[in-house]
Amino acid sequence: MILSKMRPVWEPLETDRDGRAVCAVWVVPRIVASGLAVLRERGRYRVMREIGMRGSRTYEAAGPWLSSMGKVRAELIALTDTWSLKP
Repeated sequence: MILSKMRPVWEPLETDRDGRAVCAVWVVPRIVASGLAVLRERGRYRVMREIGMRGSRTYEAAGPWLSSMGKVRAELIALTDTWSLKP
């Protein structure tokens, strides 16, 4: 699947005093999984699902905290296979 070859592009949401990202988000491209994003905070990851109108960038947790990008990719694949995502 396409997810295994994708490189996340992280958008910083919060930085420390030295300018390093403490919290960042990767909005998964719509062609792969519409309405999903990944939150990265202090070495942990969480898959998030967009709520409200498409493009609102308001999210809620769609799963537990994960410890690696490999687990995130597996979770995204499972979600896109089982969920009826917004077109």
